[in-house]
Amino acid sequence: GKTIKMSGKELQKKICRVFREKQIIIRPNAVSKIVDILKSMNSSQHETALDAIIFVLQSNEAMFLASGNVVDESTIDTVLEKMKKTDDEEEGVNTEKQHISILDSHKISRFCYDSCGERFYQDPKSLHLFSAANKKTEVFRRRLALVRQRVLRNPMFSRSLKVGSNANQQIVEFSSVESLLGSSGSKIVLGMISQIKEREYFIEDASSFFPVDLSNAKVAAGLVVETCVVLAQGEFIDGIFVVDFIGFPPPESRGTTLATFGNIDLTQCQTSIHELEEELH
Repeated sequence: GKTIKMSGKELQKKICRVFREKQIIIRPNAVSKIVDILKSMNSSQHETALDAIIFVLQSNEAMFLASGNVVDESTIDTVLEKMKKTDDEEEGVNTEKQHISILDSHKISRFCYDSCGERFYQDPKSLHLFSAANKKTEVFRRRLALVRQRVLRNPMFSRSLKVGSNANQQIVEFSSVESLLGSSGSKIVLGMISQIKEREYFIEDASSFFPVDLSNAKVAAGLVVETCVVLAQGEFIDGIFVVDFIGFPPPESRGTTLATFGNIDLTQCQTSIHELEEELH
């Protein structure tokens, strides 16, 4: 088909419109950076390219919180680097032999995270298809503990990792839900969205729960629904946590997880990770 090209001004207007619809402020130097990229594409590919850039930007909670919804040229450079790295990794995976294991979820052992010892241990209790009612609460407590330990390893949230040249980098601290009571100013909370009362949403963790106002909250990439574990930034006003920004906790790469818990086989596959790596090489 015929290739349709857009002028620089048309591309600038298009970029500004797309970012404005996502409630993201974009600087002129960042617009120029994206214009240079889109000029080499057919106009039919522009929407897909812009959606991909915004998706990577909003998927990185640390970057999105740090930028304050304002995107400049350096932010776009970081996003493009992440997209290139992802493409390279996917290309590398396609050249390797794939290993697939089918596991019976009712037969494998269950591992629990010990927050005090900072380690996983095998739960000696047997699994049941139909459990008692209190097990539902236990599921959510364990899920929250798993997400919390992962977030605390993230460089943006961990004091222990701020060494050398990064020692002066700002650390994002999140509070417990219970500590919101009597607090003032903006706070970040790691908790689960729940509907304790009909048509009334709350944010809760293992310490407490409070009503949450999400009416004016800006949402990062993804769909936030009931029972999601989220990072929410806002202010506690008259007994209600009024949220300004809400999104999912930052993900963790496979390499980081293996470096932390490399000796634990959570799936209990017969072939170990080391055996797979030797076979691939």
